[in-house]
Amino acid sequence: MNNNYFSKIAAFVLLMLGLVYSNLSKAQYCTPVYTQVACGTTSEQDYFVSFATTGGSTNITNNEACPTASPNYTYYTGNGYTVSAMQGSTITFTFVTTPSYAENVKIWIDWNQDGTFDPATEEAYNSAINFPNKIPVSSIVTDVITVPITATIGLTRMRARMVFSNQTFTDCSSETFGETEDYDFVVTPALPCVAPPVGGVAAINSTTVCNGTSVNLSLSGVSLGTGESYQWQQSANGINFTDIAGATGLTASAVVTGSTTYRCVVTCSGQSANSTTVSVSIANISGIVAEANDSSLCVNGSATFSVSNLPAGQTLSYQWQESPDGVSFIDIAGATGQTFTYTVLDTAYVRCVSSCGTQTSNSSVVMITLNNQFECYCTALLN
Repeated sequence: MNNNYFSKIAAFVLLMLGLVYSNLSKAQYCTPVYTQVACGTTSEQDYFVSFATTGGSTNITNNEACPTASPNYTYYTGNGYTVSAMQGSTITFTFVTTPSYAENVKIWIDWNQDGTFDPATEEAYNSAINFPNKIPVSSIVTDVITVPITATIGLTRMRARMVFSNQTFTDCSSETFGETEDYDFVVTPALPCVAPPVGGVAAINSTTVCNGTSVNLSLSGVSLGTGESYQWQQSANGINFTDIAGATGLTASAVVTGSTTYRCVVTCSGQSANSTTVSVSIANISGIVAEANDSSLCVNGSATFSVSNLPAGQTLSYQWQESPDGVSFIDIAGATGQTFTYTVLDTAYVRCVSSCGTQTSNSSVVMITLNNQFECYCTALLN
């Protein structure tokens, strides 16, 4: 049965490759624009030296160092320029950057075959994650792309784009220096799942968060195949688990409302296996300290306030407050940063209210007192 199934898969791949030659792609993808050539003077050397894939049933090998098409955009198609991979499988790509300049690179794949590259779901690689200061010159970069188990079967498009100047470019933005290469990508059907399935390893993007914020969950090392289902679950005690509504993919997000343990239940043909578990705890944002560079000032003098002892790894929002008596506090308009400058008109008490998710915490209070007016006046005359 397996030989027969693989024969069908091979026939399907050949059929898809035939479509590449006979019909190319029906989708009309946007054409990226560059204002400078990729291979011109010494100041115009921004291109892929090579691009290749491995791990697919067919793979790309492109050693054309300089693009011949204008505007620095080439749609490579046909033998040697097409990668074919099964739903749920992983391919490896490797590219070499120009020897002249550090660059930024992104790769998109149109998984749903709608003729566009969705920035949220179809950006398969972004060099800024591993190279925040650009990829160095003449670098050999290797990474992997996992074909979503839900990717639409058939012929689609992959775009690899290099840009010199920024990391915020899109699949079709107008840029100054760089190159774009498009390739055909054939998605083939996944094999049927095998029972009992393999539960795999669960991962979480953060193990400490603020109450009311979200965590991202993902699953690796899991068995893949058609007919397999996934259900993420959560537990407050690590023993009794309940389903998370709508969390039925290899990845999921969940709103945290307390210390929680997560797992994924993988099911095939009525048999289930649990993934490993991951846990998240609630960040402690209490104990934040408010400080002032000077707490005894003349009228109309200024003090700079700041906060310290902040929880690591959390994004907080701030609202500074003032009070005449240290009891009743009101917000200070515009004072919403970690630091702010306060102009003193009278004795006052100052604190910072820090927020993260649904949590809030008041800092310690700093008392600002006024100097004796005679001292302030005499000091001004002496100066």
